Amino acid sequence: MKTVLIPTDLSVRSLNLVITALRDHKPTELNILLAHGMTRSSSFTDLIFESSKKRLEGMLSEDFRNAAQFIENTFRSQLQSIIIDTFSGVNQRSFNNYLEANKVDAIYHFDKNDSAAFDKNCFSLMPFIEKCEIPCSVVHFDDLMFAPDRGKGHEINALFFTKS
Repeated sequence: MKTVLIPTDLSVRSLNLVITALRDHKPTELNILLAHGMTRSSSFTDLIFESSKKRLEGMLSEDFRNAAQFIENTFRSQLQSIIIDTFSGVNQRSFNNYLEANKVDAIYHFDKNDSAAFDKNCFSLMPFIEKCEIPCSVVHFDDLMFAPDRGKGHEINALFFTKS
């Protein structure tokens, strides 16, 4: 069993990387770790009363949840687990420790880093990924054919509009 880290901006289209990883590793069982970069609050009140898990839960759209559930159901025999987590470190050493603690064997990411941050407290993991020693599989953004942006409620289409 392998663990694959996938950086996510919490959009449904980022879940295409999950499907790509599962197809590439078939029939190996995988643990998928969807990681989102989020800084910790410096507010004492926030640190006491609000966890990063709570903040993350508030950012997940219904489409994202439905798409993740669809993937879990479709790839049930191969998908051991799919976990959505935050990384809040500030340097390469903390990212490397995060990878080691989660026993990450591979990383899948898009070749273009055009993820949209939810707010000023979110950040891209790409600077850390580019410097780590874990094998990376780069999925070419243009190899996936996303549905046109139709606004909220249509994101799940991104799972179905992919090139074969």
